[in-house]
Amino acid sequence: MPSLEVVIGLILIILFYSLLTTIVMELISSFFSFRGKHLEKILKMILSSDDKREEILEAFKNNPVYEQLSGKYFGKKTPPSYLKAESFRAILLKVLNNRGEGGSLEEKIETLPDENLKQSLLQLLEQANYNYSHFITSVEGWYDDIMDRASGWYKRNVQLFLLLLGFVVAVIFNVDTLSIYNNLAKASDADLDRLVALAESVSRKDLYVRREGVDSLAGMREDTLYSLNTQLFEYIEENIQELDDPIGIGWEHYEPTTDLFFWLFKIFGWLITAVAISKGAPFWFDLLKKVVSFRGTGLEPAAKPKAVAEPVSAEAGAGPVSRGPREEGGNQLINKPVG
Repeated sequence: MPSLEVVIGLILIILFYSLLTTIVMELISSFFSFRGKHLEKILKMILSSDDKREEILEAFKNNPVYEQLSGKYFGKKTPPSYLKAESFRAILLKVLNNRGEGGSLEEKIETLPDENLKQSLLQLLEQANYNYSHFITSVEGWYDDIMDRASGWYKRNVQLFLLLLGFVVAVIFNVDTLSIYNNLAKASDADLDRLVALAESVSRKDLYVRREGVDSLAGMREDTLYSLNTQLFEYIEENIQELDDPIGIGWEHYEPTTDLFFWLFKIFGWLITAVAISKGAPFWFDLLKKVVSFRGTGLEPAAKPKAVAEPVSAEAGAGPVSRGPREEGGNQLINKPVG
């Protein structure tokens, strides 16, 4: 049965390499505009399901608001990585209003070349009882529902990419979960105490830094957006280097070998590391806080049964029967520190 200190040390190490992998993923995603391209695919699905009828999609993308969000006027040619429901609705209604002179909203919708878009908007208009204000709200809700599902698709794609990237990181740095566990189980109490002290310090820090206007890795439609705290990664890196020997990370401790069993064991350990990394840094950070908090408080003691004194028999002339005091126990609240 592994000690809690070994578990905490293992979680801290996985968190460190999850941070590294996620930061690299963010850089790759930003460079190749993964989120922007994903958003553009969603817009194409909404506005132009027919590849031969992209008239509305092109009009949408040529809207000045969309071009400003894309950064076209600042030399950027990639699509925006995030589009609020209010912006989507405003651009779409502008495109509708530009379709011919006069006519009601329903008549303008009827002129749309894409059948799916036309039927969707007509249904929303009917559900709003042809009330313009209610229709605006319905369009925004419709877009939000689609983006909720799109965020789920994006997260699954990111998790798969993190799995592949995590395996590469595991091989390059020799982050073998099985070997690390064995090394931690054999480590001295002093080394484990230093590792746990670092984990406690990390658990009191923030994983995210608030940044307005930049979309987070995990989702595509948060109003308040965050970025991973690279300072936390640097803090762990600076302090964990002193513990490389007992942890056994890296290749400097290994001699070249052709032992097949050794490499099968290694590959299996790397795969475990890759799967763990694919869970993402937020998962391991939250788990570290919970385990550290649990270690600080320990198990909550079970409630003591209340002892009830047996009634004392009243002897002749002894007065009324009396009861002994009840023992108070088990009903005290333990103040647990917040992780």
